[in-house]
Amino acid sequence: MPRGTRIPVLAVVPARPDLEFHMGSFSSFFSEKEAAAYLSVSLSTIRRWRRTNAGPVCFRFGGVLRYGREALEAFIAKNTKAAA
Repeated sequence: MPRGTRIPVLAVVPARPDLEFHMGSFSSFFSEKEAAAYLSVSLSTIRRWRRTNAGPVCFRFGGVLRYGREALEAFIAKNTKAAA
């Protein structure tokens, strides 16, 4: 490419700037890392929960592990205790 040639840049701008632009805000499905962040736990914790069947329900879609938003919400509700 000759020196000084400008390269066009594609910018993705969300329709509503008040929304975060990542998969978790637009999808009902979360990756393992996103689910851990959503639950405010480490990746190793959510993996341990999955191994011991203690965590939220997950599934594989095209070989990729996913968590549904509803499953995460149900897990939170089931494991939340009211403050005394």
